[in-house]
Amino acid sequence: MTFPIIPENTPINLQDNERWRLRVTLSLRAPFDPKTQSASRIPEAFPPQTFNSPILATQAVIQAQYSGSAVGRILRIQRSSLGSGSNIVTSGRRIWRGLQLITFNQDLIGGFQLRFLAYRRIPDVTLLIYEYL
Repeated sequence: MTFPIIPENTPINLQDNERWRLRVTLSLRAPFDPKTQSASRIPEAFPPQTFNSPILATQAVIQAQYSGSAVGRILRIQRSSLGSGSNIVTSGRRIWRGLQLITFNQDLIGGFQLRFLAYRRIPDVTLLIYEYL
């Protein structure tokens, strides 16, 4: 199956249920470290869903006071044919606050999974991931 090329500045209408489906909702908060009396880093998140479309949209919201606009990175994980349980990171994209279109290369066959790594100073984040159908 081939997917259309979507220009970078195309408006994203997530209300179009025939084209976009909400696949992942992550609500993550940095755990409090009593030793340092501060929040530590948000742990990595591994949503269990398998994606087939190389076109995704993300919406990232930070509730706490945070002055930056970069939230973290999404890594595309592909199952390797080298052995059972082997996975490889094939590409990654930076995630920003707000709504953003993400496209991956269509070079690999089969589904893939995602891994989310929040940046160190992010206190909390809600991340929605939509897949283009």
